[in-house]
Amino acid sequence: YNHRKGSEYDPVTGLYKSDYYGCSTYNLTRYVTGRSCTSHAIQAKALRALILDTIRKVTAFALKDKARFTEKVREQSQLKRTAEAKELQKKVAKAKRRVAELDRLLMKLYEDYALERIPFERYSEYVGRYEAERNALKGELAVDQQNLALYTEDSESIDRFLALADRFTDLS
Repeated sequence: YNHRKGSEYDPVTGLYKSDYYGCSTYNLTRYVTGRSCTSHAIQAKALRALILDTIRKVTAFALKDKARFTEKVREQSQLKRTAEAKELQKKVAKAKRRVAELDRLLMKLYEDYALERIPFERYSEYVGRYEAERNALKGELAVDQQNLALYTEDSESIDRFLALADRFTDLS
């Protein structure tokens, strides 16, 4: 958690005089769960310096060897997208199976009602539940299938980053 206890805001720099991130386990859960750890924190100033240093190093690498940078970013992106796509494929397959199962259940339910094996009240109750679940699943399925189709290699973001890196090489 970020702590700025009673700290004054400096409008010129946009920073607080006392600004740090404390351990959430120490600050929140020690009273509730009994878990504990020693008090530790990091100053926001140090965090900003680390982030700026990382941005500078990545930008320098990108400007020095654009082809290798592009290859590395695509490789990492592809690994992540492959894992996400596999998860999404599993979710889509499971949803399709459940929609098919609901279709069979609805058909059997209609047959039971038509043959007067169940009363109308029970029939209408189950039909409402099954169709609501089926419609919700079909909506999710359409979105998931659309997202699955979007898992293609995207080089536009890399090109935009490289263009920005060329424009803004002084990151002070």
